[in-house]
Amino acid sequence: MVLKIETNGALKSFCAELKKQPFIAVDTEFIRQKTYHAILCLVQIATPDGTAACIDPLAPDLDLKPLLSIMKDKKVLKVFHSARQDLEIFYDLMGNLPNPVFDTQIGAMVCGLGESISYHNIVHHYLGLDLDKSFRETDWSARPLAEKQLSYALADVTHLVKVYEKMMVEIKEKKRESWIEEETNTLLCPDLYKPQPMEMWKRLKPTSSKPEYLAVLRALCAWREEMALKKNRPRRHILRDEIILDLAALSPTKESDFEHFKSKKEFSAQHEYAQQIMELIQKALSLPKDQMPELEKEKPLTSSQHAVKEMLRLLLTIVSDQYGVAPKIIASSEDLDELARSNKNSRIMSGWRYEIFGKKAEAFKKGLLALTFDPATKQMVFIENSN
Repeated sequence: MVLKIETNGALKSFCAELKKQPFIAVDTEFIRQKTYHAILCLVQIATPDGTAACIDPLAPDLDLKPLLSIMKDKKVLKVFHSARQDLEIFYDLMGNLPNPVFDTQIGAMVCGLGESISYHNIVHHYLGLDLDKSFRETDWSARPLAEKQLSYALADVTHLVKVYEKMMVEIKEKKRESWIEEETNTLLCPDLYKPQPMEMWKRLKPTSSKPEYLAVLRALCAWREEMALKKNRPRRHILRDEIILDLAALSPTKESDFEHFKSKKEFSAQHEYAQQIMELIQKALSLPKDQMPELEKEKPLTSSQHAVKEMLRLLLTIVSDQYGVAPKIIASSEDLDELARSNKNSRIMSGWRYEIFGKKAEAFKKGLLALTFDPATKQMVFIENSN
């Protein structure tokens, strides 16, 4: 029978045991279809000594402070798979992020299993098991949860314990601990989890590059984000992206402007937000030009830069084969563009990516590394220029 924790006493006792562990495997079940913030419905935890339980955050009067204390405890490593959404939930609850953390999706990348391999495939790779998918669409907010549902949820973390242990052996053998640290530090950047209302317009696809249009788009997206936060509703329940883009294009500042609004069946001058929207638009249009946003557009590569990029792409293929990881994990097409432009701020010019690829790319661009064909192996290889 699955251990389900629903009382404060049981949670305190369980967390006291967790404090003794070198690491714990953690997973969450949540819903967010009708809210801005995810509603935490279940927390599953397993330990290397075989202890495992499902914590019910929806249990009446349950205080999660002991659990959150574990999340902050730097002596206990928290192991997740594809941790981004789990971390966001705990950030909302705590105001900061769990630490330290290990993400098996990052681990899989470092071990050469691909950039975003599924948990199912990781478990199959390391444990030779096929996971049950029968409760994937479960409404985790419904109560009571059946024993089969709890067993299904708990299996993820009991397998995760064994996956982590096997994965760490491989990572240490390949001496890629620094890769893990660097990628995890990026994952644990608080700015990833803080609402950024004034940046939300960049998530849409602007239909114009005019400063006035972009100023209105930014204002509308920021307002929607703040409203969604305030009301704890999904952005689309405030205004859909398509309406935001249509409003930015028309930029109505008076009721008569809505006569020509192509989405007026959904948003008219009588809409509950219409007056606020018109005031926002008027204010955005009144901004000085130097306070209006601009689209960041990179100039196309020159013919010589394009040739450099193609050679760097070949070098990248050789390096990725050497280390047994997908090329795009080391460098994306955009990264190669930056290198071809001699952008020293590229992420390739620091950390583990620099050590295995950036350093060679730099040497190649300086004429200190050459690419050639090896007839013996029938492969392209790089050789150092002795001059």
